[in-house]
Amino acid sequence: MALDPCFFYKEKNDRPVGIIGTFVDDTLGCRTVQFKQKEEINSEKFDVKEVEECNQHQYGQNFKLLNLNLYSKVDFTHLRGQLGYITCSKRPGVSFDFALLSQVRRDCLEKEHTIILNASVRKVQNSNLSLQFPELDINSITIRRCSDPAIANNSDLKSQLGMIILLVEKDANAAVIQYASWKTRRVIRSVLASELFAFASSND
Repeated sequence: MALDPCFFYKEKNDRPVGIIGTFVDDTLGCRTVQFKQKEEINSEKFDVKEVEECNQHQYGQNFKLLNLNLYSKVDFTHLRGQLGYITCSKRPGVSFDFALLSQVRRDCLEKEHTIILNASVRKVQNSNLSLQFPELDINSITIRRCSDPAIANNSDLKSQLGMIILLVEKDANAAVIQYASWKTRRVIRSVLASELFAFASSND
């Protein structure tokens, strides 16, 4: 059975006790100990894989750096894909690097691209960082957005844009709800224009 991307949650006394997201035939969830126990009991009734704990830091430690003198294009693509997964799930700080690397075609792969990829992997492995989602005061939440461009930094002189969107409460606690880094579709010839592009894109 395959489902469209969707989101399930269960509440008890107006507080969430279990959250599960599905995509095709994969699921990702977080839950209380009690909810986990009930989930395990119900899973015994179906033919499902054993639930695995998701440790993103350990996942990053398993990345293997590429030997600059001995690697294949397949090796590069594989490591780039691993970096992309962890970028999308917990590391906004490497979004810029991954966005640059994702533009590299196999027929244009050069040593400098591998150096950037290895540096990004080291950045992931040398710092145990992850997104945190503190409990927020729903009566004082505001949405804040930050955006910034890197003008003409790509090889084709197109600019790189980035943005991050947060839910922020009065005590300055915040939760990230969206972040991205991407290349513009056109060449931008002024700093002001690139700032406006980033601003407009983040508003959308």
